[in-house]
Amino acid sequence: MPKGYLIAQVDVTDPLAYQAYVAANALAFTKYGAQFLVRGGQALLAEGRFRQRLVVLEFVSLQAATACYHSPEYARAMALRQGASVADIALVAGPDAPDPAAPPRTAPARAYWIVAGHEADPGDDRSLVAAWNDALARCGGRVLVSGTAALRPEGRFPARIAVIGFPSLQAATECYHTPDHGRPVAMRQGQGQKREQAQAQAQGQLSLAILPGYDGPQPGDPAID
Repeated sequence: MPKGYLIAQVDVTDPLAYQAYVAANALAFTKYGAQFLVRGGQALLAEGRFRQRLVVLEFVSLQAATACYHSPEYARAMALRQGASVADIALVAGPDAPDPAAPPRTAPARAYWIVAGHEADPGDDRSLVAAWNDALARCGGRVLVSGTAALRPEGRFPARIAVIGFPSLQAATECYHTPDHGRPVAMRQGQGQKREQAQAQAQGQLSLAILPGYDGPQPGDPAID
C-alpha cells in the first residue's frame, strides 16, 4: 500500500503559543503512526517561495494521514496552532510502486527536496518522467511523492507536489546544481510544456526548497511523551 504524507508550510506568528501546539500534536501523531521526515530546519530556497517553516509527516497510508488530520486529537492541537500561525496543508499519497531505478531504501533520507507548483496540463510523457527519475537516482535521490494533492484542507498549498529524499544534504544540494537533473519536470510533464514551465517559474509558480531531514525524537518516543 502506498504511504501517505501530510505536507505543511507554516508562517509562525506567535512562537511561544506555537510551542503549545508542538507539544499537543504528539498525541494524534502517535495514535496514527506518523513519522517526521522534515520538521522545520534551515531551508535552502532554490526556486520560488515557501512559508518560513516546512513539515513533512509520513504515514502508513493516505487513509491514515487523512484520519489523523480529521481526528478529535488533532482538532484539539490544531486549535492551538490556528491562533499562532498561518498554514497551508496538503495530504498526498506516495507512488503505487517503487521506482526500479531508485536506490534501495535501506536507511532514512537525511535531506529532502520539497517541490510545489500549480496544476499543469495533465499530459503524461512517461519517458520524460522516467528520465527525471533516472537523473535523481544517479544522485542517490528517491521520489517519495510526485503527484496531485488528494486533499488541501487548509490554505492554498499548490496542487502539484513532489518530495524527494537524499542520503545527505550535500547530495541534495549538488544534485540540484547538476546539469542533467533537468529541473523537477514531474511538475510539468510533457515535452511541449517546457515553455510553460519557464513562464510559471518566472511568475513564482514553481517552488523548490532543499532541507535537512529531521533526526530528533519521533511521536511516541519517551522524549516527546
